[in-house]
Amino acid sequence: MLESLRVYSPLANQNPRTTSRDTDLGGYQIPKGTLISMNIHAIHMNPKEWDRPEEFDPDRFVDENCRNKFAYLPFGAGPRVCAGRNFTLMEQKIILCHILRHFDVGLPNVGYEVPIRRGSFTGLPEDSFQLRFRLLSEAPSLPTGKPDVTVYSSEEPLPEEVKTCVLAVSYPKYWFAPVALSPFATTIEEETIEWMDSLGLVKSKERRSHIRAMEPRHYAGYSHSMASYEHALMYCKYITMWLLWDDECVEVATDYSEVAEPLMALAGEDVPAARKNDPYVLAFKHIGDEYERLGASREWRIRFAASMSEWAKHAVEEEIVRRKGSDGISGRNFSEAIKLRAVTVGIRPNSLPLERAVGIEVPQEIHTDPDYKALVDQAARVCCIVNDLVGVPKDIKNKQKESNLILYHQMCSGGSLNDSYAAILEIHDKAVKTYDELAAKLLARTPSVFRERMNTFFDHLRYMDSGFGFWHRDCIRYQRFIAAEENRAFRIQIAEQCSEVAEDFTVSQKEAEDAYFV
Repeated sequence: MLESLRVYSPLANQNPRTTSRDTDLGGYQIPKGTLISMNIHAIHMNPKEWDRPEEFDPDRFVDENCRNKFAYLPFGAGPRVCAGRNFTLMEQKIILCHILRHFDVGLPNVGYEVPIRRGSFTGLPEDSFQLRFRLLSEAPSLPTGKPDVTVYSSEEPLPEEVKTCVLAVSYPKYWFAPVALSPFATTIEEETIEWMDSLGLVKSKERRSHIRAMEPRHYAGYSHSMASYEHALMYCKYITMWLLWDDECVEVATDYSEVAEPLMALAGEDVPAARKNDPYVLAFKHIGDEYERLGASREWRIRFAASMSEWAKHAVEEEIVRRKGSDGISGRNFSEAIKLRAVTVGIRPNSLPLERAVGIEVPQEIHTDPDYKALVDQAARVCCIVNDLVGVPKDIKNKQKESNLILYHQMCSGGSLNDSYAAILEIHDKAVKTYDELAAKLLARTPSVFRERMNTFFDHLRYMDSGFGFWHRDCIRYQRFIAAEENRAFRIQIAEQCSEVAEDFTVSQKEAEDAYFV
């Protein structure tokens, strides 16, 4: 009987104990005065006490009364049990709660295994090991219960019990252009479609109808409302052709190399002979050539193409995620989703034609400034959030929840659609405020001879964002369906923040001396 308890291992024999009385130890009768030495690891791995002892199964501890009380002894047992047992258990729970509240925790990859020290009675690792920590979004930390979302057709009246709830997307007054819609809107749309037709991009009546459904007169007219006719036309050609190229080529690509050649043509680079007459190669080459004719430098054209390449690489990645569905977003938190969406919405490349429309080329030293990159990122967040706000019913209908920020936020938080709308609108408003703060910082260290033009450019970036908001609000493709939750149907409204006042930006002599050389 005693032999079955005595285990001759160095670890077990460090602290032998002598029994002070007859003892019943797990069914074994131990006489008084017996010297015993026990291997705790062997007890914890005993298949008689534990089903599949080698596996990690926290559920085995759900019912503490289902096993012998001496089958698990991390703190010992009986009168000599660890005095700090309750304290350390509570300490561990508090620490874990704080970690899991802020981080998504996991192993660095699927095949990674933590090496466990043999003989360790609590399963200690052999050495240090790796964990992956991803910062969670600002989504609610506890699920609130997700109500059902219903999508209605806007061509039919809503049920009587469903009431319309207006979501106000608001901006300070100075974010709105003096002219809301370009006076050339209709003309530039017609000329753009004729140009695309001449390249062979308008292949059928259905394709022409699809292009008109994009509403180029509003898409370009609202977002580029202050541009001259030539620049408004060039922008309308670029943006409309780009949207069609995205639908036809980028969304089905499995790798960036499949869509790289048109962007080589945009940069003015040589394209393989077999691809020179591709309609999209010809279209992007035309865009680059025309901007050079309108005064853009070669360096600007190369930078424009590089920004479009960055967009295309991320757009291909986003489409792969979209096609894979939930399997494609494993481990991706909301912060990562909004960063990707801010790139794929396209404001970064769009800002370059806007430079030419206001008659400047932002110097390279400003383009590489972290504050400038952050400013453009905030403008992109503003745009993509409005896009996804109006796109909720369409993306539900098309089963594209993973690529819509509002729906993805709801998936991450487990809350209601209304809660996610509110959370995303807060992020939108914060991005508007941060954009203004960054614009002030950049203008403060811009030389006075260039400051007025930079200020105008920053204003036009604001007008582009609010202009895209008007297009999203009015566009037919977004108005075909309405999302409703708990008898509330959601619509957006572009509103003015009357209390906001634009800052008067001034700089000191020292700031001017430290400013960029332009």
